[in-house]
Amino acid sequence: MPQTTERETFEVLPIHYEGLVAPPPMVPTPDQLFEYEVELLVKRGHARYEDADLFRNRIPDKGLFVFVPPPPERLDLFALMKKVCLNHTPGANFYINEVSLGDLGEYPATASLLIDVEDGRSRLGTEAIVSLGRIEAEGRRPYNVWRGIIHATLFPWVLQHHGLDLVGSRSRYGKSFPYLHVKSRVGILEIAAGVAANQPLLSERLFDKADPWLGAPSAGGVIVP
Repeated sequence: MPQTTERETFEVLPIHYEGLVAPPPMVPTPDQLFEYEVELLVKRGHARYEDADLFRNRIPDKGLFVFVPPPPERLDLFALMKKVCLNHTPGANFYINEVSLGDLGEYPATASLLIDVEDGRSRLGTEAIVSLGRIEAEGRRPYNVWRGIIHATLFPWVLQHHGLDLVGSRSRYGKSFPYLHVKSRVGILEIAAGVAANQPLLSERLFDKADPWLGAPSAGGVIVP
């Protein structure tokens, strides 16, 4: 007598179809990715070639990594955000006073290479303080404002997908949470302040709450000279 077995049902969705018929994504080689990062950061005045030379034999063979130049002694947030360009629109900082900005924990004063980078899309809709706790519990390294600005300088398109919760920094003496984002619509007061639609912005919020458009990036490790 034939036996019947349960069969798993599966619905093919548009995203599955596109995956079947679309060409494979173009992925740069690790060397190409490293040279792109170095050249752009040198061009923007963030790095020197000799900073990068210390890491040329330590490039990971797969995954996303980010070369982070030595941070300046003073973060001129207005000047730094102008170097974050999305679709030829320079970024802006109208919200954070660098005098009140500080980092939680230790960050290298030298150049560094962030490896096994996750850009925050896996932590969307999570409170900043919760994301920080989870990142630390996983043995990963959070982003401070400097790392976030460098990431957005190199890969500004991430802001079209989601904003970056920079949970490794605090402003206003530890009471607010900085983040990088774009706004598709701006109000009258923002227009008067010079904010444009779809412009990269460095902002802060006093109340930590889950936001479906914000996620905290992190690195699996940090290589230093």
